[in-house]
Amino acid sequence: KVTPAQVKLLRSRVERIINFLGIERLSQLSPSKVQTAIGELHEGTDDKSGLSLQSCQHYLRAIKQFSRWLFRDGRIREDALAHLSGYNAATDRKYERRAFTADELTALIAAAEIGKPWRGINGHDRAMLYRVAAGTGFRAGELQSLTAHSITTDGDTPCILLRAKTSKRRREDMQPIRSDLATKLAEWIDGNSISGQLWPGTWHKKAAMMVRRDMKVARNQYIDAAESTSDAQNRAESDFMLVEDYAGRVADFHSLRATYITFLIKGGASVKQAQALARHSDPRLTFGTYSPMRIDNTATALAGLPSDVEVAVEAESAQVRATGTDDEPHQYPHQRGRDSLRFDANPRDELKARPERGDDKKSGLEHSQTGFSGYNPRSESNDAGVAQLVEQRFCKP
Repeated sequence: KVTPAQVKLLRSRVERIINFLGIERLSQLSPSKVQTAIGELHEGTDDKSGLSLQSCQHYLRAIKQFSRWLFRDGRIREDALAHLSGYNAATDRKYERRAFTADELTALIAAAEIGKPWRGINGHDRAMLYRVAAGTGFRAGELQSLTAHSITTDGDTPCILLRAKTSKRRREDMQPIRSDLATKLAEWIDGNSISGQLWPGTWHKKAAMMVRRDMKVARNQYIDAAESTSDAQNRAESDFMLVEDYAGRVADFHSLRATYITFLIKGGASVKQAQALARHSDPRLTFGTYSPMRIDNTATALAGLPSDVEVAVEAESAQVRATGTDDEPHQYPHQRGRDSLRFDANPRDELKARPERGDDKKSGLEHSQTGFSGYNPRSESNDAGVAQLVEQRFCKP
């Protein structure tokens, strides 16, 4: 089901492209014009920065959906934009989100506990919000919709029920959570006598600003906790709890979801498990966008390699080549008692190496001259014919 907000966003993107092109008729909508318009949006202007390739991808998808709807509704004869391909957004990421480390997450929750209220949610409730966000991977809008009845403790594994109308993928999800998180959440609900929404208010509309305000408090606490002047200087020069780290990655409320997925993968979750818990339709999104593999993450996998790769490969190849106890070509029972020709041998050499057999040899040559009519491949008197037959089959003319 498409929400009104999604319809409004899609319409605004289509209108922006059409207004940019200045077209008045549907027949004027051409692939080259659309590419030009999106290219101009990507380049930007002197007073406004351009869109990233990811945003351009959204605009292209919107105008293609509009063109496809026109074709299916019979308003145009053909879908002229159907063949337009998308962009590689990975080459032009202007906003790369990062995950929090374990120390940063602890500091963020501690700072929220003593923080001031934000849009109807106090510090203690905000700290619990961060715990649940990092323990479920729920988005801000999904968390805002949770109620006290969303928590289920029936069975061995506690879960949080997310309704389809509030889930991004429009499916009802039963998200499992850790038992210690379920205990803290139940105690918090009972202590506050909550019966409706867990976190009401409009905080989710400015969730990034809320997190960044608590990050600033946490960073100041981190620097003030230094035991010496040099330690305080080192802490001030670090990127601990900075909104943008030294690698250019930024942090916001959605970073709590990235933290959840990153810790799942670091904890040894399989591809299927991580994809299911992240509620993604494509595992490439799980591992590529939310938890990109860094060198320090993948270096531990090198310990599983043998110390001498070449020796190990040679030993394995030698074991595969052995076809019997004596390394001789294997013969099936119906082949025993006959002359066998090795496939790596030269048929001419085989013919020269055979002893002359008088009339048998002559008979074989006569057979070769008559084109093998009446030739019996099982006869032992046809040695020359066998050699010529193999030569004809396996040698180039």
